[in-house]
Amino acid sequence: MIEGEVAGMGRPGAGLELAGEMNPVERRFLSWLAGAEDLRAERKALARRIGLNFQDDFDLDRRLIPVYKKFRDVWGILASYREGMGEGGQALDHFHPNPARLRDDLRFLKEEGIGAIVTLSEHPLDAGPVAEFGFDVAHIPLRDRRAPEPGLIDVFVRYVGRAVAARTPVVAHCLGGYGRTGTMLACYLVHRGRAATEALAEVRARRPGSVEPGEQEEAVREYERRVK
Repeated sequence: MIEGEVAGMGRPGAGLELAGEMNPVERRFLSWLAGAEDLRAERKALARRIGLNFQDDFDLDRRLIPVYKKFRDVWGILASYREGMGEGGQALDHFHPNPARLRDDLRFLKEEGIGAIVTLSEHPLDAGPVAEFGFDVAHIPLRDRRAPEPGLIDVFVRYVGRAVAARTPVVAHCLGGYGRTGTMLACYLVHRGRAATEALAEVRARRPGSVEPGEQEEAVREYERRVK
C-alpha cells in the first residue's frame, strides 16, 4: 500500500489465492476452513453450509469426500482429514491444515522485507511458524463485515506508526484481505494525510472490492472527522 511501510493481504497459509481454480462449493469450503476456529464439522451440516446438494448418505459421501481429497491431494491446503462419529452416531469430520502453506507464505513475506504482521481476523495465526520466522505480531480482532471500533483503529495506527519508525515494514490481514484490512489501511492513509475519499479510492484501486460500502466506509470517513 505504502512502499516500505504497510501492505495488506488475505490470511497467510489459507490458500485463498487458489480460489480462482475452484467451483462455488469448493470456494465456500475454502472460506469455512480459513475462518473456522474448530476444524471439526458434522458432515451433513457442513454440506448444507457450503451449498452441496445431496439425496442421501451415499450421495453425500460420493459428492463431499472428493472435495476433501482435492483440498489434500491437488491443492495441498489440507495435510489430512479424519472421518469419525459424533455422540449421536452422525458422521463427524476433522480437518488438519497443511502447515507448509503457512510457512511458504511467511517465507515469502520475510523475503519481501516484511518484519511485522497484524492479524485483524478473530483467530490468530499459528504462533509456532510465525515465531520461527521472527515476525513481530499484533492481534487486533475485528468482526467480519462490520466497522472497527474507533479505539481499535487507533491501536492499529499506533502500531504501524511505531513499526515504521523502527524501519519495520508491516503487512495486515483479515480473512480475504478486503473488508477489515482495507478499512484499516484506508484509516492509516488518512492518518498519513490523505482525505478519506482519496484513501478509499487508493485502497480500492490497488485491491478492487476493498472496504464494504456502508459502515466500513463510514468508519473511514468518521476517522477523518475525528483526527483532522
